[in-house]
Amino acid sequence: MDKFKTETKYIRDDEFILQKAVEDFMYESSRIMLKFPKHEKFVLAAKIRTLTYDLLELIIRANKRYHKKTTIQDADITLGCIKSFLVVAYELRYVAPKDYNLMVEQLSTVGKLLGGWMKWVKEIKMR
Repeated sequence: MDKFKTETKYIRDDEFILQKAVEDFMYESSRIMLKFPKHEKFVLAAKIRTLTYDLLELIIRANKRYHKKTTIQDADITLGCIKSFLVVAYELRYVAPKDYNLMVEQLSTVGKLLGGWMKWVKEIKMR
């Protein structure tokens, strides 16, 4: 079993799908960033890792808050930053095309879930 991938058969009651999707991206990106050149492991890889941790924290905070809109928007901004840094890593050829496509697919899933959540919050506020 890969040490970075969890094989959970169930999701805890206090955890929801978006949080799980970000955690899955964290595990996969950690595995991929181990292959970065040494001089970039402590700069670009660290930045992507830190932003990913920030994203997870923002999602957990938004899930627990009554007023979610601004926190979800902050999470969306953080997601955009992660995508940008990932493109830089790909263009510098630190990430293989196969790994890049996998990470982009995972981030796309996170973005869709986050966008749906944002839309839901706006609809609730309009009622």
